[in-house]
Amino acid sequence: MFQYLRHMSVFVAIVEQGSITAAAETLGLSKSVLSLQLTKLEKELNVNLLRRTTRKQILTPAGKAFYNECTKILKQVDNAWQQARDSQHQLIGEVKITAPHAFMHTLIAPAIGTLIHQHPKLNLHLIDNDERVDLMEHHIDIAIRVGELPSSDLKQRFLGTFCDVLCASPSFFEENNISIKQYQTLNYIGNHWQGKQVIHQVQTPSSINTMHFTVSSRVYSMQSLISLCISGAGIAAIPDFIAQPLIDSNQLIPIFTNLTLKPNPVHALHGYGMKAPQIVTTCIETIQQAFKQHLISNNFK
Repeated sequence: MFQYLRHMSVFVAIVEQGSITAAAETLGLSKSVLSLQLTKLEKELNVNLLRRTTRKQILTPAGKAFYNECTKILKQVDNAWQQARDSQHQLIGEVKITAPHAFMHTLIAPAIGTLIHQHPKLNLHLIDNDERVDLMEHHIDIAIRVGELPSSDLKQRFLGTFCDVLCASPSFFEENNISIKQYQTLNYIGNHWQGKQVIHQVQTPSSINTMHFTVSSRVYSMQSLISLCISGAGIAAIPDFIAQPLIDSNQLIPIFTNLTLKPNPVHALHGYGMKAPQIVTTCIETIQQAFKQHLISNNFK
């Protein structure tokens, strides 16, 4: 195939330049090399493409038809080559990203939306999923994962950390005995993936302890968890970057403020090894920048 493309490009140059001599100068090759390649091409095709005299060359009917098809093919090659080069600046193609509900709505979708605005030919599939799905099986390009990661062949990039904040609505806070000694009696709103019993590790200046909660209400999205908590249905552990605006607007109150829940690391994973496509790398970098701007666990009020 590559040999055919070379012969075709030489033939087109000879036709468009008007002679072997002119084509040789344009291509930076000797006349003998071009003459030999043209002869080989005609021999392999078993047809005369050009009628040559000492003064001019004329395309045969077969040569004219061959020239028209060659120009179409070489144009496609040029377009493919240029498109590959342009892709370093203009992102083109499809990327599938999965992330927990808490991150997708608040951080990832807005950041990726801006990226799509800059690169209109970028196709994004965003999948809200709190469960750790297999990247290869589900054809996932990028996965955002929270917590410690098991060893694997997947490449990972650290994005940051956040802390969950135990919150309640002002009405729930006033109507219940919010005491660290009686915390197990409080209604706890949990995510469906957490199970019936939820354990939080809490840090004090001198130790790390655990708090055990029994889930009284279960939800399948972060938005539902927040809505239940604001309505006074119980307490909930909400990521600090989501909880802070709700606390600032007096919709929620942080409880047990003398305790800090253990920070959660966040990573971006992909399965492309050391040579990830530019489109994947750019998406991860965009997400990482959004995390740097919004993860506020270290300065939670």
